[in-house]
Amino acid sequence: MLLVLLSLAFFSLLSVLAYLSLAILTVTLSFRVYKNIMAAVQKTSDGHPFKQYLDLDITLKEEKVSRVTHTVLQHINRSLLELRRLFLIEDLIDSIKFGLLLWVLTYVGAWFNGMTLIILLVVAIFTLPKVYETYKVQIDNYVNMARNQLNTVLAHAKQSAIPEEKSQDSVDNFGSLGQSQISASCQPFRCCCAPSEDWLMPKFLELPTALAVHVHASTRTFGLTERSGLVTR
Repeated sequence: MLLVLLSLAFFSLLSVLAYLSLAILTVTLSFRVYKNIMAAVQKTSDGHPFKQYLDLDITLKEEKVSRVTHTVLQHINRSLLELRRLFLIEDLIDSIKFGLLLWVLTYVGAWFNGMTLIILLVVAIFTLPKVYETYKVQIDNYVNMARNQLNTVLAHAKQSAIPEEKSQDSVDNFGSLGQSQISASCQPFRCCCAPSEDWLMPKFLELPTALAVHVHASTRTFGLTERSGLVTR
């Protein structure tokens, strides 16, 4: 497998396929000729050396193909929905994560080509499990530290990304507070304006007395003013 990937890194796909097929054909043809020669020398009839492989049923079943196709379609549809959600900023934090991943991939693409990445992936598949099994404790500690730092950065980004919601909540709270204060300040006027006969009758009885006091105070003030003018003269 690694040899094929290395060949693809230096040759075209068509050349690699042609050489690989030619190598397989050479091996099978040589083995068939060798078996025929041995059967002729030993005077035996062993039959075709690849008979057990020729009898294998390698045709694709319709049920398996439909099941695999259904699974592939589910993954494709799920991927399309996820990409639409990320590109159209349905969730701000997830879109920021996706943007950071794309930004890292730009540097990875500048350093490696596609075939080199595939080779590294194959090597990692066979080596990383053993490395993780050997240094599990240290790797878990570093992964937890990196995860905590990432969560902290994302939390700060989320707090700075929602000032509009906080300002809207403040406006709503101020509006409700203003309404409550207006209601509280208007409560005495509502009490004074309440249509109750028991309350209106004492007010009408007190009205002449209050009016007489007001007229007396005004007359007294006018008299004092006039006297002060005469004294000045």
